[in-house]
Amino acid sequence: MRLLTVAALVSCVAACAVTQTYSLRPDDLPARVGQIDPSERVAAWNRAIEVLMQQGYEPQVLNQDAGYISAKMRNNAPEDALVGTRAIIKITPQGKVSVEVGGVGNYASGSELESYIDSMKSTLLEGTLGQPPGT
Repeated sequence: MRLLTVAALVSCVAACAVTQTYSLRPDDLPARVGQIDPSERVAAWNRAIEVLMQQGYEPQVLNQDAGYISAKMRNNAPEDALVGTRAIIKITPQGKVSVEVGGVGNYASGSELESYIDSMKSTLLEGTLGQPPGT
């Protein structure tokens, strides 16, 4: 009987983990930035679309001349911490690449959301720059 009570208590604690809704707009945190040769702008823009789609984002606003992409995480993306986020990638004529990500979700803390977003920004920037992940 005691074992059953302990098991039920452990189950309740695990199921009752406290989360709150946190939100960050794409410009709430500093953008991740990198640099490419200006002659590589179109290639980097195309890589950005590719990496966004690989990460579960669906590009919604595409402007190659402006070097701008806005994308939203697909609704049917695998369940993870970043469902519902928006990513913005900008590539200037001078070759500056900036990546911003923001969204809303239930997390144990605001810093947990920031950590997930920071990781995604790194992944998107590395892919856009043509670098292997984790470099």
